Amino acid sequence: MENYQISGVKSRNDGSRYKITENGKVKIIKITEFFGRDDICVLGELIDGCVGPKMCSHFDNNKKAEILEIESKYGMKPVSRKGTKLTLMINGVKKSDLEKKGGEIEFVPQLMEELQEKPKGKVIIC
Repeated sequence: MENYQISGVKSRNDGSRYKITENGKVKIIKITEFFGRDDICVLGELIDGCVGPKMCSHFDNNKKAEILEIESKYGMKPVSRKGTKLTLMINGVKKSDLEKKGGEIEFVPQLMEELQEKPKGKVIIC
């Protein structure tokens, strides 16, 4: 069986299966809340890039949304095919925040985000 490379997704050697290397944009079709859960379920369509678990999106009120789970007809793995219908379980925001955001959400890989947040300077260990 041959290994196929998903555009924007690279396999890793550290035990985890995928490493997402590009941003992704999702068009919101429907937003749903489930009783007794803090997560938001978003039904959407991939417009651009790649979307997968552990990706983040930032909102105006300093809230950070993180994708907990992703599901599509390709299974529960990163998706990079434009036009694919997705179900995303998102944590960290409310339904009203997503409605204010408009019809699209842009996600960035969490690893890139962590690199940007690190303070500049030297660390001195005594």
